Amino acid sequence: MKFHSVAKNVKIQVSFNKQVVESYRLIGYENRVLNEEDFDDDEEDAGEIGAGQNITALYEVVPVEINDEPSAKVELRYKNPDADKSNLLEVDVIDSGKSFSNASDQMQFVAGVAAFGMQLRGSQYKGDCSYNKISDWLKMSDLDDQYGFKSELIDLVEKASKL
Repeated sequence: MKFHSVAKNVKIQVSFNKQVVESYRLIGYENRVLNEEDFDDDEEDAGEIGAGQNITALYEVVPVEINDEPSAKVELRYKNPDADKSNLLEVDVIDSGKSFSNASDQMQFVAGVAAFGMQLRGSQYKGDCSYNKISDWLKMSDLDDQYGFKSELIDLVEKASKL
């Protein structure tokens, strides 16, 4: 999902369906987690997202089984620029059952970025990930690289693999 903010005090909450999702883990954002009761509290502040900025939240999800039942619900709470009371938007997420190789180019790229961070930190969650696998994921994503950012990241991954 991609959001462009034209609001203030935007908060996002993701809740998983325990009948469909065995376990999940948010990758990064550990310092941004709110208590559940704070999501509805219009006085409670969350992380900052500046105008024109994009954010991506990446979850590792272990499904119980893939079916047509929603696996998660994304709730977005925001205030209009001139308002004091927040509005709520809700979206159900249904697992498509696609394999990683069939994921969108953006998803493959984001997963490569996250995996690179876990590899550099020696994270216990990196699994069997390797610099070669990360480089392959990044190369597999067919994104417009007008400014060379993707190429630069691939070069960094390849340099890190030689350290």
